[in-house]
Amino acid sequence: MKLKPFIKRADGSAKGDWDVGITIDVLEYAKESDVVILLVDASDNEIYNKLQTVENIAEELNLDFKRIIYVFNKIDKAGLKKKKELEDRYRKLNPLFISALSGSGVEEFKTKILE
Repeated sequence: MKLKPFIKRADGSAKGDWDVGITIDVLEYAKESDVVILLVDASDNEIYNKLQTVENIAEELNLDFKRIIYVFNKIDKAGLKKKKELEDRYRKLNPLFISALSGSGVEEFKTKILE
């Protein structure tokens, strides 16, 4: 894995984030994949910043967004207000909302992968 730049958070703090480095590497390989599953912790306070970073990288790599399945996990923890925000913001991408803990939405997720 190559060294990746530091991540600047909304609060001004920064970190060298190995998971962002892995994400960049994965997205480079995604061009050769039939589908890409973007599994996101819906309860993460930095969700929008992280998603924007991933989307910027995907754009730079000319990745077809139609092949990306957005899956928001921990939706039970995130709450109804956050789910509504995510539904509104990502409506065009037909996101899935699941809870691995309760099993909610998991069957729909499996079906979507097999399409």
